[in-house]
Amino acid sequence: MKKWKYEHGKIAFLPLSALIAIVIVFTFFVTALTTTTFKLQLRFPSYISHTLNTSSDSIFLTMLETETPAFASENREPLSLSSLGLQATTNIKLNSAITLLGDSLPGFFSYHSEIITPGQGTNYTNTPVESSPSLDTILEKDQNNDSGAEEPAQPEEPQQSPNGGIKEKKVYIYHTHSWESYLPILGLTDDPDADKAVDNRTNITLVGKMLGNSLEKNNIGSIVDTTNMTQKLNTKGWGTVQAYRASREVVEAAKSQSDDLSYFIDLHRDSLRGDHTTIKIKEKGYAKVAFVIGKEQPNYEQNVKFAQDLHHALEKKYPGLSRGVIGKTGASGNGVYNQDISPRAILIEVGGVDNNMDELANTVSALTDVFSDYYFQAEKVDAPAN
Repeated sequence: MKKWKYEHGKIAFLPLSALIAIVIVFTFFVTALTTTTFKLQLRFPSYISHTLNTSSDSIFLTMLETETPAFASENREPLSLSSLGLQATTNIKLNSAITLLGDSLPGFFSYHSEIITPGQGTNYTNTPVESSPSLDTILEKDQNNDSGAEEPAQPEEPQQSPNGGIKEKKVYIYHTHSWESYLPILGLTDDPDADKAVDNRTNITLVGKMLGNSLEKNNIGSIVDTTNMTQKLNTKGWGTVQAYRASREVVEAAKSQSDDLSYFIDLHRDSLRGDHTTIKIKEKGYAKVAFVIGKEQPNYEQNVKFAQDLHHALEKKYPGLSRGVIGKTGASGNGVYNQDISPRAILIEVGGVDNNMDELANTVSALTDVFSDYYFQAEKVDAPAN
């Protein structure tokens, strides 16, 4: 009978019968976890899950090679117990400098993202950047504005849609980071400090209102949530890192009140500067968009398909407007983004800190155009046969 061995960092295995028994027991254990409410409490760090997922093939092939020499391959590197353990516990791969630097040097964390579908000019140096100032910073800015500082110039409020009475509301638009604003609409055009683009009154919710009104004009019933997330977080004693937990409460409440809601759009503003977030198409300025999908949730593939359909439609009608579809794990962002609530839930970064109202309005028009095409085509597909 073969015994356990450890030679030169390689793993040798027990006889196949013993391995089968271990696999069966492990399978029953995993099945029990995933079919009970305990699974809601169990969550490995994203890098551990990723390591187990990406290493499973190598482990399985090594097992087969041990019992069946025909599966042996000279081209495959031997499985190293030490490197596998290091990767699972620290997310550091010995053959990848990025994983060593990614959590240590500013800017390298973006390499944890995945460019699923690239847009024109998109690479790992300009993927979307989360805006997460401290709650104290945002509250302090509000206090400064209330203490006699000049009020920022307010853009014109979007006109109410003539179809505001549409009863069937299918689209829910909300803003997890409602404090995200744009320097030009705060009267700070070209300010070198991008961190100043925060405000609890003049912010990304204006874009949400424009999009909701625009969709209503196209006979697509929409609800636009304008919850002050700063106030909500402050009331609960939470920080900005818990913003998605706070917005989830808002979304779940809306969903419980309406069975019609099937599209959930979380609008954000990227923290990148104008050279990455602005484009001219037929002499009109636009704020570029990026679609962000969480990779650690069950609707991942469907959400990606939804985002890709919108991306390709934008590429066809407005070349260069979309920066692409970006996948993020907990290592590079939230990892879920509340997208487990629906197979048609997405996060859209609309422009960056330097975009103005004209550019934002043009982009809202483009998004309405392609979303409307997608929506009405989907309605035909989803409609029950007579």
